Amino acid sequence: MNADRKMKARVHPLDAVPMIPEDVEQELDSRSRLEIRRPRPYPKGWRGRLAQRMRIRRDVRLNLDERGGFFWSRIDGHRSLAKIARELRREFSLSDQESRDATVKFTQTLMLRGVICLMPNGAAEAGRSTPLENAKDEEVSIRG
Repeated sequence: MNADRKMKARVHPLDAVPMIPEDVEQELDSRSRLEIRRPRPYPKGWRGRLAQRMRIRRDVRLNLDERGGFFWSRIDGHRSLAKIARELRREFSLSDQESRDATVKFTQTLMLRGVICLMPNGAAEAGRSTPLENAKDEEVSIRG
């Protein structure tokens, strides 16, 4: 039991592997930027029934800049965040610290919006991440 706790304590956050849930969609927008979209579930109660009946849906939508699109393209269920940070550093000539900080911040943003989840040690199945109820459309940028 103590060995398990010590092992868990040694796991670095950048060793996690980002995964994209199956219901996340992606396409290029009118300005050739990558748009990420994930449907949000209807709210419970009469508001949800009314929204369903009127076919009103508010999806989580994110438009990614060049760095964000590069980051997104590296999510394959096998690459760790550390490896993505290294690739980001090489591609955009960032320092080690800048690439790690950008990777952590962008990962947090994507997780809060429910468009990625993290799995330890490259687990094969996507998690049960759900988008925030108050998520809005926004443009997301990685800045070092």
